[in-house]
Amino acid sequence: MAPTRPTPRRRLTSALTAASLVAAGIAAGAAGGVVGSPEASAQAFRYADAPMLWTVAHGPACAGWITASTVVAESMPGQIRLVATGNFFGISWNPPQQCWSAVKVHWHNLDSGSRGYWEARTAGAVGVAPTEIGQVHLDTGPGRVVLTIGTDLHHLPVTHEVTAY
Repeated sequence: MAPTRPTPRRRLTSALTAASLVAAGIAAGAAGGVVGSPEASAQAFRYADAPMLWTVAHGPACAGWITASTVVAESMPGQIRLVATGNFFGISWNPPQQCWSAVKVHWHNLDSGSRGYWEARTAGAVGVAPTEIGQVHLDTGPGRVVLTIGTDLHHLPVTHEVTAY
């Protein structure tokens, strides 16, 4: 599958997510959780975007995509920080509200064999800040973790592999 070109909205969402996670890392460092040297800071966390998930959304005529971003950090051993946002267009059932979708994430730690599931609601409109963002710390344990991301309606599922510290 050919990689999709990031939209300005996706770059903005990714930049805001990364900035909030960097700020959290700085706060953790101030509390003694992260070493302050530049070399250690460069290796303290890894950020990655999953491929876009194209989906139908709730409403009489709604569709769009979901973006999911992951962060793993030495200060969060065995955990993956996951943020999911929806970008939909169309007509919602209640016009003041935006179209929405339930994001469903199944994860599997390939090294330990452990598995889990997480679900959240995302809502948003193309060109407008999302009104509902799903975010969680998944307790996956250390190792290679495959996330399978889908929704509760018709969609093109995506997989994303992350290595947790």
